[in-house]
Amino acid sequence: MRVEILAMLIATMLLFGCANISGSAQAGSFGKKASEQKAYEYFKQKYGSPEGSGAPRIIEPFMTTYIDADFMPADKVLKYNKDAPSFYVWFFYDNFGQNDAIKVTFRYLEDGTEIYSFNSKGGGDYGAANFRLDKPQDGWPLGKYEVVISGKGVTERVQFEVIEGQTVKVPLPYEEAGLSAPKQEEQKPSASQPPTTAGMTSDEMVFDTTKGYLGACDLTDTSEFKLDTAIDASLVQVWYNWAEGESTITYSLKKDGQPFLDGVFVRADCDPYQKNWCNGNHKVSKTFSPGSYKLVISTKKMCLQPGKTGTFRIYGKIASSQPSGGSGGSASSAQLPSGIPEHLKGCDYSGTWETDWGTMVLKMDGNRVGGTYTHDSGRIEGEIVDGVFVGTWSEAPSYSPTRDAGDAVFYFTKDCNSFTGNWHYGKHQAGSTWSGSWWGKKKKS
Repeated sequence: MRVEILAMLIATMLLFGCANISGSAQAGSFGKKASEQKAYEYFKQKYGSPEGSGAPRIIEPFMTTYIDADFMPADKVLKYNKDAPSFYVWFFYDNFGQNDAIKVTFRYLEDGTEIYSFNSKGGGDYGAANFRLDKPQDGWPLGKYEVVISGKGVTERVQFEVIEGQTVKVPLPYEEAGLSAPKQEEQKPSASQPPTTAGMTSDEMVFDTTKGYLGACDLTDTSEFKLDTAIDASLVQVWYNWAEGESTITYSLKKDGQPFLDGVFVRADCDPYQKNWCNGNHKVSKTFSPGSYKLVISTKKMCLQPGKTGTFRIYGKIASSQPSGGSGGSASSAQLPSGIPEHLKGCDYSGTWETDWGTMVLKMDGNRVGGTYTHDSGRIEGEIVDGVFVGTWSEAPSYSPTRDAGDAVFYFTKDCNSFTGNWHYGKHQAGSTWSGSWWGKKKKS
């Protein structure tokens, strides 16, 4: 059914660059304020200085829960709760003059509705922009949405989702990257300097398909390799020939012919002399167990060592023990209480549960528990360990970590009829923060 929400929307816009914009909030030179400096340095280090002339760029648009008094985003949102008061999109732009058009369109992808389009103009060379769309009176329709930003022949998109559960947020990209303020002098890396990680992990490289090869490259979209030792990975990386304005590439990775990991590589540090050759980085929390792997990326521009395979690297640590299996790994026993509580002995968790991620139907067989839930045709499976459910969740479309699968833990109440718990994208490391919470209550039969 087509959802008519256009008439109920209120939309506002703020756009600022290195020159003031008439009829909008007062603009300043982006990067001068303390609140802007970390973001400015992130974009500068990752994509090159915005100073001077060049091709127009719209860089890393993302959604956020709100914009603060300095017009900066609070966080990065992947999924909004259906009662979220507003959608905000924020992005960095470069090489747009004061009269150059920038169009921002919000779309509802479930039925193709174009909700609202902003027609604005650049603030002069470079800066940041944010656009807000307010909630209709009866709430946001559930499903997938998209924001399309275009101007001067450049188009970037960001997709997100509206769900019944809690809003899903992750750190800002420039907070996650861990960048610091610039030093007075920067030392350029030598041509033979090994690849780096733009501050996205402190772990060392433990695997490289090309064993440090730094010579001339052919181009490929595939890398095939075999691991003999398990690796707890914190970051995966490719060496890639980036086009002007290109900032992300998608990938899929199979292990022994089965889906293992899907994600997006983000453009990172570049060769100081051939600036189109840059790393593509993706932060992960994933154990690579021994086996045969095949990586396929979206475009045939990964470095191919002649006669070998595509350049793929893993940063992390050699695993101290083999993983326990499951699509998203399993939660560490170190985070669980020892000994099954007396009041949880004999509980039967089979039945229908109302949860903040939709209706869930569970079936218990001995200590094993499995079932389904309505959000994104979700699946849940695991076992009861000392009275606690420890397992994995997975969802459409890929049912694979890290974006569509991961760990889950449920802690049950004394009556066995409700729980509070947590879920995580991919494998959760003991002592680290979970991605979100999960609660549920059993329906009476």
